[in-house]
Amino acid sequence: PLAHPQFAKIVDECRAVRLPIHLTTNGTLLTKKENADLLLDGIFRQVNFSVQSYFANPQLQTLGDYLKPIFHWSKQALAQRPDLYINY
Repeated sequence: PLAHPQFAKIVDECRAVRLPIHLTTNGTLLTKKENADLLLDGIFRQVNFSVQSYFANPQLQTLGDYLKPIFHWSKQALAQRPDLYINY
């Protein structure tokens, strides 16, 4: 979903009608600040990280390097949004 060109607009539409978002992502686009920041919006109720996608794709990095930005974002997210559910 983070790669969708209208992702921010979709989030805006959900916010306008107060529709909570439960998002599943592989986390690879969290390195883009606008994506990382947008997922902290209060309209997100839950963020799921499909870490099995690491094994389904050619490994261009170690598992630790793949997980590092996901865990970094999660730590920051929970500091700002303790109500956010995060699943791996």
